[in-house]
Parts: sequence; structure tokens; C-alpha cells
Amino acid sequence: MVNGKMVIIIIFAAETNATSFMISRTYYRYIWLLNTLLQKEMSYDEIVRLWQANPMFKEALPLRTFHEHRKGIKEMFGVDIECNKSRGYVYYVKNPEVLKSNTFAVHSHCLVFFTSSFNCLSRSKSGF
Repeated sequence: MVNGKMVIIIIFAAETNATSFMISRTYYRYIWLLNTLLQKEMSYDEIVRLWQANPMFKEALPLRTFHEHRKGIKEMFGVDIECNKSRGYVYYVKNPEVLKSNTFAVHSHCLVFFTSSFNCLSRSKSGF
């Protein structure tokens, strides 16, 4: 926890074949989106700006993909990303307490840690 907010880092290993990862890129995207919205509420446009500034993402984040990622996060982690329409369509993590009781169970293909390193790493690479 950093300043009362949960921050996530994932460690993943690549096999000898550079195109084959032990963790999927989609899973990494879910972790990035979840971590970003745990920091503060954001509009879709703000999320897209951070996404585009991240060197890990070479492709855009279309609105439809964003909503599919929200669904995937709900299915995988049990975390709801909701939209507050009255505050200008900002997205936020509705139930962050789920993260305190569920450390995402260690999957066979990755290890998940709660630390401030991920946020520092992503900001240093993106210039934010």
C-alpha cells in the first residue's frame, strides 16, 4: 500500500522463444488498468493518454477493448470498474476491498505482488 492505495506489480518470465510469454499480454493489460484506476478516478481519455505514453503498449486502446478489459478484470479478479456518469464519466474501482482479501491467487504462469515498484517503473518509462 502506498499512501493508503494498493499498488500492484507483476513479475513474469519469458521462455527462450521471445514471442512466447508465461503471462499473456492481456493479463498484463488488466493489471495495468486495475493499478491505474486504483491510483485515482479517470476519464476514458485520461486512461488512453497514459496507455499511449506507456512503451509496453504498441497498439491503441479502443473504447470497445477498454470495456472488454473491464469485463475481464471482473471475471478474473472479482473487481468492478464502474463509471460515475454524474462526475463526467470517470472510471473507478468500485470494490477495492476485494483486493485485500484476494491476493489474486498465485497462478501457474505468474506471481503477483503488492508493491509500489510497478507504479514507479511505469511512470519512469512513460515520463509521468
